Amino acid sequence: INKNVPILYCGFVFAKGDWIQTIKNDPEHYYTGEEFALSIRSFTHGYDIYQPTKIISWHRSNPNHTHHFKIVDDNDQRHSHAMTRLRKLIFNEDLGVYGLGDQRTLQDYENFAKIKIKEKRVYT
Repeated sequence: INKNVPILYCGFVFAKGDWIQTIKNDPEHYYTGEEFALSIRSFTHGYDIYQPTKIISWHRSNPNHTHHFKIVDDNDQRHSHAMTRLRKLIFNEDLGVYGLGDQRTLQDYENFAKIKIKEKRVYT
């Protein structure tokens, strides 16, 4: 297992049952940036993020599957609202239960992920 993975992949999340109660999916954060927000929130609530180094599960994508969501572009109102929610999270504005945790700081996440979020920088 690789322990140095800074982002959750929402199609592949396995956690203790309390994760879904603690890290509720923000109903106002539709699609864009959702995995990043969940990663930050999970980490700051004290959850570690791991990624398998070997394939342990897979699913076949069906090209004929009818999706229950639509991919939005940059001009879509839902995209703009999601980006506003993400900025509020990053600047620790009050998002109630959808905000940052109190077990670790955003700075702790940045150090772990090797990024400077507000500066939009990645470092090694």
